[in-house]
Amino acid sequence: MATIGSLMAIFIVPLTKKFGIANNIGLGLLGMLVPVLLLMFLGNPWFIEILKGNSLYTVSYFSLINFILFLSFSFYVVYFASYYQSKVPKEVYGRFIASVIIFNGIGKVIGYKVVGLLFETNNLIYPVIFLLTGMTLKLLVHIPFMIISKRLEGNKAIQIRIDAEA
Repeated sequence: MATIGSLMAIFIVPLTKKFGIANNIGLGLLGMLVPVLLLMFLGNPWFIEILKGNSLYTVSYFSLINFILFLSFSFYVVYFASYYQSKVPKEVYGRFIASVIIFNGIGKVIGYKVVGLLFETNNLIYPVIFLLTGMTLKLLVHIPFMIISKRLEGNKAIQIRIDAEA
């Protein structure tokens, strides 16, 4: 389902180009919050019993979450990558990408360690809360970027109209 979700982004991206990079990055981030919210059900013992009682429910539940998460993440990556590919100067692009990869790697190691410790508590809601907190922080960090990008896109559209009228 993760692979199908990732591939589905290929078909959705062309339909959303008209909304602009900033709006689509925001849409991708909000989409990544949806599966995290669905994971909040794991804090309910009644829901856990339903999942334990039928493997089809368990597989369906986690398949849906993976599909939405990977669809949203792939959608987000397309627009975020297109943004930095157009804004980062060619002479520093390699260093920029290397920095992104290093920081992502460090973040993953720290995140995996923390989530592993949280799973040791034998309460599924703690790792989910950690994930929700991380996704919310990711969204908050992107808000100023999205506001600035939206303004730049608006100014670019105004300039194109002025040039067309001239």
